[in-house]
Amino acid sequence: MKRILSMILALLCLNRSTADTQTDFLRLTGLDRMFAAVQAGESVACIRFSDNAGEGVQNDFVTRDPEEIDAILKALKRIKVVKPTDEFKTDWYPALRFTLSGGSEYTISFDWEWLEADGVNYELEGADELWGTLDDIAAKYTTGEERKEKVMEAVYIDGSLGSIYGELTVPAGKGQIPLVILSHGFGGNRLGQQDYARYFQQRGFATYNFDFCGGGFSSRSDGTMTQMSVLTEAADLEAILDRFANDARFGDIFLWGASQGGFVSTYVAAKHPALVRALAIEFPAYVLQDDAKKVQLPDGSFPETYQALGVTIGRIYGQDAVSFDIYEVMKAYPGDVLILHGDRDGLVPISYSQRALDAFPSSSLMVMKGQNHGFSGSSRTQAMQQEAEFMLSHTAGRK
Repeated sequence: MKRILSMILALLCLNRSTADTQTDFLRLTGLDRMFAAVQAGESVACIRFSDNAGEGVQNDFVTRDPEEIDAILKALKRIKVVKPTDEFKTDWYPALRFTLSGGSEYTISFDWEWLEADGVNYELEGADELWGTLDDIAAKYTTGEERKEKVMEAVYIDGSLGSIYGELTVPAGKGQIPLVILSHGFGGNRLGQQDYARYFQQRGFATYNFDFCGGGFSSRSDGTMTQMSVLTEAADLEAILDRFANDARFGDIFLWGASQGGFVSTYVAAKHPALVRALAIEFPAYVLQDDAKKVQLPDGSFPETYQALGVTIGRIYGQDAVSFDIYEVMKAYPGDVLILHGDRDGLVPISYSQRALDAFPSSSLMVMKGQNHGFSGSSRTQAMQQEAEFMLSHTAGRK
């Protein structure tokens, strides 16, 4: 009852003009008091860290640089609260802690589009600018004052619907470095797997974490979701693969994908087996072809636009989805495949991954007990570890 009352109060609080939602974010997080202190002349330091559902804290950076602090504060001011929500994104919560010269501290924890405050969860808008700012800063720092032994750069590649935005991070090292290309799911973007990218980097991999063209919300790539399909996303991934296959810095290339990103990674690996050393995919959305068939009109066509998971997509999505059989396509990939799938996945039943074991020439399935469509807590950490070990076992000299 207390939670219901909190939700009602939150809805009443947010029933105002859009201009006020910015103030709501600062008020809900307590940052309005911090901004007041900064305006009064106090200096501030910022640390970004991550707490993996209590499994351990990982510091990304500490900064006192006035220009970096100013960029963070400006990005925070642009975040808006859209509405209260019961939806949870993940148990991996990045956090920011601000320490003022007067001794006060302010800590906020929120995912890239979700915030919890006073027991109520809120959907955010505009947080992607903050994450981009933080990633730019994190590329310069490690825990404390030491410089990171890796370099992150924004890399734009010509894609299916325009320009693809991605972040290439290359750890320091001699010789060729293995590269992991990370593909997000339907409606998502690169921020959803940043923790994976960071972990793979710690294990010695270079990573390219990108937004599909038209692939999701808060994307920094071109295109819209009504223009997107699994084949436009496959064309994006092929362009990325072609770009880095000719880069002398990288040796073995691995494809990593989640949900629709796992579907697309499967397709591209099968079409370009010589370029992909191995494939690691989580809850691949092989169900999407059956889902698309349910929307087909009697004449076999598709509506000009229709809804999928609450999102408006275009006719091309359905047309491309049913234009081939992914289980026939995957037979052409001879490399090793690791599939991770939750036994409680209500969006993509695990039976779709079990069927893939019979289609892939060489594959294994790791069942994630108690996990739904997306892994959380210690299971998320376990997934990263298993995938890193799998890919390391396939790097030059290991297998």
